[in-house]
Amino acid sequence: MEATGSPTVMETAHRAVREKGGLCIVAGNARHGETFRIDPYDLIKGRRIAGSWGGDTDPDQDIPHYADLFLKDKFPFGELATHCCPLAQINAAFDALAASEVSRALIDMTP
Repeated sequence: MEATGSPTVMETAHRAVREKGGLCIVAGNARHGETFRIDPYDLIKGRRIAGSWGGDTDPDQDIPHYADLFLKDKFPFGELATHCCPLAQINAAFDALAASEVSRALIDMTP
């Protein structure tokens, strides 16, 4: 799965999947007008590629389901976030993400 939005990484991700059925899922958003190239021979060898719009979620169905799991203590959402910071420090949070110092940061929007 590719989620960077970089056309170069999209190309690399597709070349990295195995022949005869390997699947590359592109979920990253490249800048408008950017493209990437695929060697048609890779398709003949069985490498596949698919896109995903927002993970193919259905918010009307999925959010209530996730909320129900959370309320039943069946999904540890809290463990997914490695850091939490106030909105005033959002730029520092983005810097930490870019520097790979943080895996997933939550922004506290409370005043």
